[in-house]
Amino acid sequence: MRKILISWIAYSHDFKKNSSEGNKVNEHGTHCEFYRHLFNYNMHLLLSGSSEDRPDTKFRFLINHLKTTYGKNTLPEYMNIEDVVSIEEIKSKLYPLLHKYTDEDVEIFVSPGTPAMQTCWYLLAMEFKNVRLFHVRPPKFRNGEPPKKEYIKVQNSGLTNGLIIHENHKRNPYKKGRFVFTPSIQKVFDIAEKIADTDNVTTFISGESGTGKEVLARHIHEQSRRAKYRFIAIDCGSWTDNIIESKLFGHVKGAFSGATDDSKGAFIEAHQGTLFLDEIGNTSKRLQRALLRVIQEREISPLGAPGTVKKVDVRIIAATHENLLDLVNQEKFRADLFFRLMVADIRTLTFRELPKKEKTMIINFFLDKKSRLFDKEKLVLSKEAKNCLLQYVFPGNIRELENLIERMYVYCEKTVALEEIPNRIRFPEGSIGSLRLLDIENKHIKTVLNMYNCNKRKTSEVLGISYTTLNTRIEKFDLECTRLNR
Repeated sequence: MRKILISWIAYSHDFKKNSSEGNKVNEHGTHCEFYRHLFNYNMHLLLSGSSEDRPDTKFRFLINHLKTTYGKNTLPEYMNIEDVVSIEEIKSKLYPLLHKYTDEDVEIFVSPGTPAMQTCWYLLAMEFKNVRLFHVRPPKFRNGEPPKKEYIKVQNSGLTNGLIIHENHKRNPYKKGRFVFTPSIQKVFDIAEKIADTDNVTTFISGESGTGKEVLARHIHEQSRRAKYRFIAIDCGSWTDNIIESKLFGHVKGAFSGATDDSKGAFIEAHQGTLFLDEIGNTSKRLQRALLRVIQEREISPLGAPGTVKKVDVRIIAATHENLLDLVNQEKFRADLFFRLMVADIRTLTFRELPKKEKTMIINFFLDKKSRLFDKEKLVLSKEAKNCLLQYVFPGNIRELENLIERMYVYCEKTVALEEIPNRIRFPEGSIGSLRLLDIENKHIKTVLNMYNCNKRKTSEVLGISYTTLNTRIEKFDLECTRLNR
């Protein structure tokens, strides 16, 4: 595990205050002093609120000075923050940065930065178990002693670990490098990287709920030249037309009841970045018409200001769990918008499509991940519990599996017995699954096996098939049953 330091540039202390010396680095300033006395990290991420396309001469000077003078692995991070006192904006930029390093030992030097930046570190430290905060006293408070790190204990403000973890994954569940990439899943992401190279091509992602459509959209964004700009996700199925239009196109003050201030809207906020429109199949014809115009003209008009036209440069990625072509045939979705979205299309995989070996990889991945997040010993699945998970179809896909394993860490101590798996999974007769005849037959065989406590002779008699045929089917399709103590 690598040890990583993160801190903001300290403009007022990292440089000499004498204006005649220009951008000269202060050797007794915040970071130079820290490098001389306390640096013991594999990597230092030095943050600036500026963006790469807005020159920050002092930031570049400091990065180069620290690298050449002290020979450390110092990396610049441009956070592109417009409002340095906005806790909401700063936190939204820092969250994905910390999420990249959830498997590393991260220490944050909280002294540099604005009060809002320091506040964000405290808020985020509540959510990331691998993060520690420290500060260093300024020289005037050290009585001539060398600097030392003073670690800060962060309380979780009464929030349970479960709630914090749930919120973490709801916002950014499977970041690239923080998720197990089985061979089948990797093929999908390889296609996504080809799409990312095309930059401006509109993309459509299809797939069932819980298969990681937003994850795939984020990956396309992060692998494209737009990665340094914003990725914004809008759930089109959660709001009325007026609210969605306001969220997408913005509004002016007084445009509707409750519009007390101007709003930029997602298209402007995602300028030069990526806008992900989830569940686009739930949109109305009116909104579909507006989206088609944006895709064609690359311009928007805020609500309440029809005469105002703003040019936008945004890559659009849309997704839905529904069959969009069926909606077109039912005249519930515009055909012209459908073909505009289908320039580059890609489909996510369901959990039940994966081979047994890959399912096992994913189960083990989440067992490891939840162990770290809950700060508990890794749970061990009994053979029966593991087989139950491998044979269940998981209609909620990988998201359902992740939530299930999180539940195990709440209720189980060291091992997970079959009895601790919810009944809906142990006896899934009413759940959504495959409609293939072979799958239905196998499911029925397994049900009867369980009914007769794995008595193959009795099971073959009830099913009306030979003992040999039953054995062949069990071995070929790995239909291990659950032997219960009765």
